[in-house]
Amino acid sequence: MEFGVYGNNRRPFTSGRRPKFKERKDERDTENRDRGNIRDGRRNKHTYTQSKRKELNDKQQDEVSVEINGCRPKVFTKKHRDQSKTSNEDLSGSLNNKIDNTNQEVLRSSMQCNNGNRISDTKKVTMGFPFLKSLIGQDPSYIVMELTKRKPVLLECISRTAREQDFLEIFLKVVAEAYMSTTTPRQIISLYETLKEARFFDTVGLFLIDLISTIDDNSKEIDTIKHIVGSLLTIILTQLQRNPSSFPVFTRIYTMLNQVVEGMYKAESLDETITDKFSQLKEIKQTAESDLHKKYQQVSPPDDFREYPVIPSREELLRRGRPFLRKNVVDSQYENLDHYLDVQYRLLREDFVGPLREGLLEFIDARNNKEGNTDRKPQKQNRDIKIYENITVLSPLATESGFCYKLHIANTPKFRRIRWNQSKRLIYGSLVCLTDNEMKEFYIATVVERDSISAGTLTIRFEDEFVTIRDVLSKSFNMAESSAYFEAYKHVLAGMQVLQEGDIPFANQFFGKNVQTSRPAYLAATNRYDLRPLVDSKCEVRSDCRLRHIADIVSERKIFTTASSFAKSVCVCDLDSWPSKEKLNLDESQYKAVQAALTKEFAIVQGPPGTGKTYIGLQIVKVLLQNKTIWAGSGKTFQPMLIVCYTNHALDQFLEEIIKFFKGDVLRIGGQSNSQDLEGNNIKAYRKKRHGPRSRIGIMQLNKEQANKALEEKMNVISDISKSIELYRCEIIHERVLKAVMGSHYKSLVKGFPNRNIQRRGVSFSCIFRWLGLSQMVRECWVGATNISDRDKDNTDIGSYEEDNRHRTAVDEDRFTYRLNPETVSIIRNRDIAFHADSDKPSSFQNEEHEKKDKLYRSLLKSQLVQSISNGEIMSEQEASKIRNIWHMDNRKKWKLYRLWVQKFCMGKYEQIDAMKPEFEELSERLQEAKMQIDKEIMKQVSIIGMTTSGAARYQAVLKEVGPKIVIVEEAAEVLEAHIAMSLSKSCQHLILIGDHKQLRPNPNVYSLAKNYHLDISLFERMVKLGRDYSTLNLQHRMRPQISSIVRHIYPDLQDHESVEEYPNVKGVCANVQLLNHIERESRDGDGNSYSNHHEAEYAKSLCKYLLLQGYGSHQITVLTTYTAQLFYMKRIMPQESFQGVKITVVDNYQGEENDIIILSLVRSNDDGRIGFLKTENRICVALSRAKIGFYILGNFSQLAVNSHLWKNITDDMKDQDLIKDGLKLYCQNHPKNNGIEATKPSDFANAPEGGCMLICDARLECGHKCESHCHILDPNHKKYKCQKRCTKKCEAEGHPCKARCFRVCPPCPELVTKVVPSCSHEQEMRCSTHPSTFICQMPCEVPLKCGHPCTNVCGEPHTSKCLVVIEHTFTCGHTEKVQCWRAAKNDCPRPCKAVLKCEHLCSGICGSCLNGRIHHPCRSKCERTLVCGHKCNSFCDVCLPCKELCRNRCIHSRCKLKCGEPCKPCMENCAWECKHYKCTKRCYEVCDRPKCYAPCTMKIKLCEHKCIGLCGEPCPKLCRICNKEEVTKIFFGTEDHPEARFVLLEDCNHIVESTAMDHYMNIKDEEGIIKLKCCPKCSTPIQKSLRYGIIVNETLRNIERVKVAVRGEISTDSIEYSIKKYKRLSGRLGRDDAYLSPYHQKIADMFKRLKHSQLLSEHQIITFKNQQRLCEAFLDVKTKMDRQSRTTLSMTQLSNQHDEIIKLLLAPSDWLSEQQIEDFSLELKRSHLIVKFADVLVKVKQAKKEDQGYVPLNHIKKLLLQNRRFVEEKEKRVHAYLKELIDLTNVPGLGITEEERIEIVKAVGLTKGHWYKCPNNHVYAIGECGGATEHGKCPECKADIGGECHRLADGNRVAGEMDGAKYAAYSEEANNMMNFDLDNLH
Repeated sequence: MEFGVYGNNRRPFTSGRRPKFKERKDERDTENRDRGNIRDGRRNKHTYTQSKRKELNDKQQDEVSVEINGCRPKVFTKKHRDQSKTSNEDLSGSLNNKIDNTNQEVLRSSMQCNNGNRISDTKKVTMGFPFLKSLIGQDPSYIVMELTKRKPVLLECISRTAREQDFLEIFLKVVAEAYMSTTTPRQIISLYETLKEARFFDTVGLFLIDLISTIDDNSKEIDTIKHIVGSLLTIILTQLQRNPSSFPVFTRIYTMLNQVVEGMYKAESLDETITDKFSQLKEIKQTAESDLHKKYQQVSPPDDFREYPVIPSREELLRRGRPFLRKNVVDSQYENLDHYLDVQYRLLREDFVGPLREGLLEFIDARNNKEGNTDRKPQKQNRDIKIYENITVLSPLATESGFCYKLHIANTPKFRRIRWNQSKRLIYGSLVCLTDNEMKEFYIATVVERDSISAGTLTIRFEDEFVTIRDVLSKSFNMAESSAYFEAYKHVLAGMQVLQEGDIPFANQFFGKNVQTSRPAYLAATNRYDLRPLVDSKCEVRSDCRLRHIADIVSERKIFTTASSFAKSVCVCDLDSWPSKEKLNLDESQYKAVQAALTKEFAIVQGPPGTGKTYIGLQIVKVLLQNKTIWAGSGKTFQPMLIVCYTNHALDQFLEEIIKFFKGDVLRIGGQSNSQDLEGNNIKAYRKKRHGPRSRIGIMQLNKEQANKALEEKMNVISDISKSIELYRCEIIHERVLKAVMGSHYKSLVKGFPNRNIQRRGVSFSCIFRWLGLSQMVRECWVGATNISDRDKDNTDIGSYEEDNRHRTAVDEDRFTYRLNPETVSIIRNRDIAFHADSDKPSSFQNEEHEKKDKLYRSLLKSQLVQSISNGEIMSEQEASKIRNIWHMDNRKKWKLYRLWVQKFCMGKYEQIDAMKPEFEELSERLQEAKMQIDKEIMKQVSIIGMTTSGAARYQAVLKEVGPKIVIVEEAAEVLEAHIAMSLSKSCQHLILIGDHKQLRPNPNVYSLAKNYHLDISLFERMVKLGRDYSTLNLQHRMRPQISSIVRHIYPDLQDHESVEEYPNVKGVCANVQLLNHIERESRDGDGNSYSNHHEAEYAKSLCKYLLLQGYGSHQITVLTTYTAQLFYMKRIMPQESFQGVKITVVDNYQGEENDIIILSLVRSNDDGRIGFLKTENRICVALSRAKIGFYILGNFSQLAVNSHLWKNITDDMKDQDLIKDGLKLYCQNHPKNNGIEATKPSDFANAPEGGCMLICDARLECGHKCESHCHILDPNHKKYKCQKRCTKKCEAEGHPCKARCFRVCPPCPELVTKVVPSCSHEQEMRCSTHPSTFICQMPCEVPLKCGHPCTNVCGEPHTSKCLVVIEHTFTCGHTEKVQCWRAAKNDCPRPCKAVLKCEHLCSGICGSCLNGRIHHPCRSKCERTLVCGHKCNSFCDVCLPCKELCRNRCIHSRCKLKCGEPCKPCMENCAWECKHYKCTKRCYEVCDRPKCYAPCTMKIKLCEHKCIGLCGEPCPKLCRICNKEEVTKIFFGTEDHPEARFVLLEDCNHIVESTAMDHYMNIKDEEGIIKLKCCPKCSTPIQKSLRYGIIVNETLRNIERVKVAVRGEISTDSIEYSIKKYKRLSGRLGRDDAYLSPYHQKIADMFKRLKHSQLLSEHQIITFKNQQRLCEAFLDVKTKMDRQSRTTLSMTQLSNQHDEIIKLLLAPSDWLSEQQIEDFSLELKRSHLIVKFADVLVKVKQAKKEDQGYVPLNHIKKLLLQNRRFVEEKEKRVHAYLKELIDLTNVPGLGITEEERIEIVKAVGLTKGHWYKCPNNHVYAIGECGGATEHGKCPECKADIGGECHRLADGNRVAGEMDGAKYAAYSEEANNMMNFDLDNLH
């Protein structure tokens, strides 16, 4: 045995050939099947000796791993290190035991599929050879997501690599490809942690040891060894690039790799790739060991910027002085990438940290000065930060953005003055710093959501992910908001930290090195371009839509003309072959700019104002898109074009123009777009589009949905707890809830309140409310709300909404926060809360003012409650224990004690959330990365991507993979250099910068960084200053020559296009351009950081108003100013109602804009000669170049000329042109020859009040009067003029003069005259214009009402509809009552019914509404029976409807969220009841298949280390038999004091019960057979969570579900649909039937709607609906028949009215018809049918002329049917008897039928007289033919002989003359002699 050296340990390893793995045929055959075509020669060739495993990692060090995750380092604490540290036992034991024993159990119990369902043991998910092979060649991000999807499966896969070499090789290859992903940083970290946790790198180390000795003797497998080493080097290098501090993990691997590489070198098998990679690794090792940084300048940085955290620490924020900074290298070169990034990173970071640090230090100084010396003047407010005091953290929040916190801001007057709906304060992405009053703790956070900011709540996310709930709750903070918009910084800074050599394209250009610019790498010298888009400007460029445009492109294609064919194929690199500039519609400068942009890889285009740089940018884009095949590639290598702009506005404008000519996929990234035209191009629109499940995007969408589902489930759980915490921290908790934490104080609190359990106005009585004296707080808040002054309400922060929003580019538009169900809040409040701000809130308000006052009062009260509860003063436990009577305390101590109770009560909830936080954060990260993958796949498919610079920084990792070859940056001179650098990926081959470095520069937050460190120098300007080639456009199309001459002082070569010389002169003024000089002094604002000039503001206002009076539209005028304070002042004096549409803004926000007329206020005018940034050429350039037609500048030009060379040149030039004066000469357009007005001050404009002059207009109007206005320009034809003189017209009737103004239409004559009212002949005084017939006579009415009482209305009004005189009236029911007269006429008896219903309750209706007992009201007595679910029945008597409370059913996995009456969904999770003896294998809802375990628990109680008193596998009781002896042994069942007694913890209520007694109790059957859950014997809480009694609980729950189903019934969809069809048919019938049915139509429709939309219907409800249908149809049928019988003498109108009342009652909305109602309606229906039958009989009586004989039964029937009494059975029998009597009366004697029936029968048979005969028993029959009998038969009725033979009747038969009046048979001789006919009565 030979020995080799491994580190510092000597350990044996085999020399020569390695032993093979032990082969087992069954395993080998299985593996061969799994592997597919894996070659046979590489099966099980390497093994690891046991001795090596024992000695590996003998001296493994305890290391701290720092993972770079975006901008937040993830630091693993000692707790994490302890968990990851492994012992020095042999590798096989430590690894296999850990994986095989632990994780395989986890696999069996908790592994989940993609759809969230648990995988059964019989089908375990694994990562075998086929799966790993399928991943090879896939997208790296996809591989990472698949590997990390299921950690247990990955761990098992890693464990397999320790046993099988083949598997290790393919796994290494897959991991190497996964590590190439740049868009899933969180998942890469997770993969690395899992590899480290499973000691994968130790396995690789052992493998390398075996590999060293086989290089020489296995030359055939050298290719395999190369692949393995290459994959391993890729993994290590990529990991070290992400996190250099992880190198110690690979130290030993490096040693072995060194030997492997040396061996390959000796074997001459080392290739260049492995050599290069290993050289890089060697350099990293040397750098890590030496820890030396190369000096780039004279002063080297103190640390590596990559390890310099983005978020500042407390020490940094409190450190005075500036950190290490170096100037931006403007005029020389950067040495290398690290030099460049270090300078840019530190300057950019200081730009957002500096304002926060300086502001905090000034705040601390100001507070210290205030505390030390109150006489000192307060320091000026620092505008770098905004301070908010009394900030409290209400609760944690689970959001898609991660783990956040909800803040409450005190409702101070200053807070209320801010217009939050317009303010840019605390917007998404803003940086805030929370610190306590002692400045000991600092927490940096970003704003996540501010939708409820006006209510004082805000959501933030702490940047330090290790902040716990305990750290921030129960404390009061001060919060500082930085003026720097953090969202625009963090992505850029984080991206700079991970950049490596080669990641930035055109590095030499960025470093300032003088290199020759060549053509783009994709462009060959011979490539030919189609330049026709430059010729045919209106033609479209089309491209294949790889992702079909969301807003489907439908447009007629505009093809190129034949005239442009000369430009179809141009050798683009040969500039001499280009068509002329005239043919391409370009001027000379544009022509050169386009050529340079298309042929240079690094192109710079400068566009002075008005020269059309955006237009040229669009032309460049158009040409590139037309020739897309040359640069974009195809298939998987397709690379889009990237458009980057500084502002959202500019990006929207640019893309809107692109989509006008390009019909293809254009993608707009970012959520701040305000363009409607781009809605279909927004990333949100592309995300919503569904893709095929097998497509790349479809797979990513599925992953996102799975991640979203998992996150939402966890979010719901956390949010429920969070909301309860929030309520507890801003509302007063009831003492019964706090009882457990109050201890003895509870008795002290409630003592003396015996009635504390009563409820008042629905709110339970609270002792704690009185104890805290909250009534006094309520009064104070109400008084405070009442006394808030108008100044406090109206003095709003008007300037906040004008803050610069140019770079605020939050991208994530899919953020959401879980919104809790209001019902849940209500439940928590009703259960736990004693008092809150919305207690006793009225449902309505008297007026709007009262509502506002109430809203303010509740806001103040909530703020006061939050501050009182969250105050940091909390009483200690020791102090609280000394208090005996809590009522004898001052209010301050009471609150301190209350806070202690709240803290103790909430502590458990804090721990719950903190425990779930890591998993939730991981799920949130996974969702964000899944979204990013979708975005990446979308971006790969489009032709153009547009985003802002901040968006590009956020998506930098994605852009690296998408790899746009062409990047065009608009407004490039305005963008900080770091932003552009982070917008590029190394795939970029063509960069085009478009801008103007002589206009606005980048605007850092810290002015000194711009002044002293050149941070305001953009990449664009730096390249120009370094002498790089750039193109300048020099033909402007905007400004008239007089204006452009001013700008020419900055741009000497600027030329005017001929079109600008044709502009008209400005109307009403003598000069189109004027410099208005003055010496009025400026004012400084309160903060001292801005200036205003009231003279200039007033003058600008007057001039603007004057120009509007000249006829210019408000959209044609813009007022610009150079200072924000002046802007605010202008907005105050120029109200929107007068200047609507006029844009008023600062110069910095107006770059790229233009208007016809510009009024510019320069502001600065002082005795010190200071002009501020007016001497900055860049800003002045923008201000001077916005106007097209008219330009008027207000300023102290004498002062400006002295202090600025540029201004001196401008003023001198203007003096030469006589365009600088003290005032503006105005002239009247109507009187141009008159002397004009010299407006030197604002008041001079009053001399032109209407825009003309002071002359009166004198124009004659259409009315004949003259115009009295001053000379006016607007409305020259006086169409809008309103003549104010008195009208000259008179009324036609009496000649009274009109008193209205002339411009108004003459109103009716108002003069009073006396006229006679024709209808009553009374004389009345009325207006002249009123006709007497329309006048309402005001004399008292003299005509009595029908009832005889006097009418109370006046003569001209209709009679009183309801006589209100009280009379004594006897109703038809027989009751006599005192009622108003109109009620008597209605016959609506008011006496209570009080009839005994079938349910044995008294009827609650009145006699009239119950129709005198005919139809009783449904019983309204409450049921109040206990339902099977345990809730009380809230239905009325007779029917128990399904329970609508929230279901209480829950298990240890989840809870049911349905209504209680709905069947619960069974829990499909695996049963969790297991111990080391038994395990249940069933589902949670099924009956367990394991017995109870009676073995004692072997665990120990943590607090005291005594043995647990519970049972094996059951939850451990928290009480100890020794420490809590008295409580444990307290006798309840009688077995508690046994020394070996074991106890069961009931998790539903946390009580413990002796196990044997509890088992017996649970097995006791209910003797009465009542179905309900067993309850805790101590507190009656239902037992549901206890797994020990799961069999009993599940059986009970199944029975409960059966009852629910029985109550609901088997309601089928067909049943409901059938009912709906019936309703539709009924409704349709009502529409077709007579008009009298229409009143019921709406009622039927309402019932149909209730049936259609009801969600919780029982079988009884469905039956009720059907009964209502049937009864309604039956009553309508009867009503229809009655209408047809209206000819009878019966009063059908009275009956119809009765039916109306009955149908209204039937159709009244109700969930059921009681048994009483069904009986009542059925009786009425019987009455109705009998009425119809009686009407028929009455007709027959009249036809039979038997009215006299039937008089008595007729009257009896009428009385019985029309009697307004209940139609009982006895009445029904009597009616039937009388009807029979009448029917008998109308029958023909001897026939038993009526005369009408006889005639109909004879007519129907159609025989002549003499054919009808009677049997011996008088039954009638007929004989046909001749009428003679020819055969015998039997009577159908009595079986007697009928008929006869030979025309001879059988004995007893005879002619039935009563049928047809015949006297003889038809065949007889008499009949033939016409004796059967009455000749005197032939008819």
